[in-house]
Amino acid sequence: MTKSDIMAASMAFVMKKPRLAKIPEVNGLNPYRYLNVLLRGLPKSSFHDNINILDSYLSRNLQIKKVCSIKQFKAKENAKPPSSI
Repeated sequence: MTKSDIMAASMAFVMKKPRLAKIPEVNGLNPYRYLNVLLRGLPKSSFHDNINILDSYLSRNLQIKKVCSIKQFKAKENAKPPSSI
């Protein structure tokens, strides 16, 4: 199973759970984009060494709002997250 297969399976699971998909939406974020940033970024981060890194992935974080906002997503569907995320 490739990384993209795992990513697709994870995304399918999460999107079937309405509560998980609603949280970013309530905060004005595109749920697909937000979960995509989480699933791609967290495994690469060193949050197990520095728990404060997780704060940068919260839906209230300004950089996350910039990257994943519903308005931003409509304008740039293929936008990449900032390098610090």
